[in-house]
Amino acid sequence: MARTTYEVVKEFYDHAVKGEIDQMIPLLADDFTMYEADSIPIYGGTQYGPQGFAKLAGLLGEAWSIFEVRDMQVLDAGEYAIAYFRPRAVGRETGIEVDTYLAEFCRVRDGKIYELRAFYFDGGAVNAALTPTVTPARASASGG
Repeated sequence: MARTTYEVVKEFYDHAVKGEIDQMIPLLADDFTMYEADSIPIYGGTQYGPQGFAKLAGLLGEAWSIFEVRDMQVLDAGEYAIAYFRPRAVGRETGIEVDTYLAEFCRVRDGKIYELRAFYFDGGAVNAALTPTVTPARASASGG
């Protein structure tokens, strides 16, 4: 009997909670596509294939000094399964902690996730945590 969308996505996020990236990748289809908002610094945009997901995981490590998945729920929505969680994330460059929710809509075909779309409840907070403040250079005492 074929696994349901919910079962595949639940397994994927069970590994995510444990930080087991290597266990997540085999659950992705060869034509997997992940959509992050283009406006997100460092890792925004679209990633393709399992190798694109692995690249994204590396970029998340560059962006956040802490990124923990907590309060995880996976909801069965028929054609989709929706992962709804509250990450604990601290911007590596800014030290700003983000307290928001994230929903990721996943679609499955032949037992593999082929599409994942991430939606941040407070994208502004994510952007602020990932964007260091630029301090203008002070004018020298000699006026130059």
